[in-house]
Amino acid sequence: MRLIRFRDLEPTPWKNGGGVTREVARLADPEKPGAFLWRVSIATVDAPGPFSPFPGIDRTIAVLDGDGIRLDMRGGARTLTPSDPPFAFDGEEPVHCTLPGGATTDLNVMTRRGRYRHDMTRLAVGRDSLVRPGAGICLLAACGPLRLQAEGTVWEMETGDTLAEPGSGPMRLSAAAAETSACLVTIV
Repeated sequence: MRLIRFRDLEPTPWKNGGGVTREVARLADPEKPGAFLWRVSIATVDAPGPFSPFPGIDRTIAVLDGDGIRLDMRGGARTLTPSDPPFAFDGEEPVHCTLPGGATTDLNVMTRRGRYRHDMTRLAVGRDSLVRPGAGICLLAACGPLRLQAEGTVWEMETGDTLAEPGSGPMRLSAAAAETSACLVTIV
């Protein structure tokens, strides 16, 4: 188990100047230098604009903090807030985002189609919630202040903090605020 603090992640500015990405974890593609087989990152979106295309990649996004993000796509528009479930889409899909209420922070999971699959679930965290990670590579990202206990260790987590490889045993989550949630990511 490893706790990755959001504040320790190095921000990488976007080429279009609309935000920054902080990479949480990745598996490099040994056949394509600079490419990945899977990647988990946290983006801070500061300005409206297009998403970068990722051909051959399956993507899922969940808002961690902020008033939300509106995604305009071929199939229509989708607005996501910190209380909405994660939203999955193809990396080739042209997406333009707007920010109805200002800057937004979101969790992104991307996997190379045909090589890896992923699932992201938003969990409501109450005073005492029990979570059992599934098989595969697991990460748990906080969407607000929470306490996590696993295998005899207790962590105090803030928004964007991520527990990598929590093991297969149960995790206890608790939060003082009723609207706190966490995103459980599984990659297989």
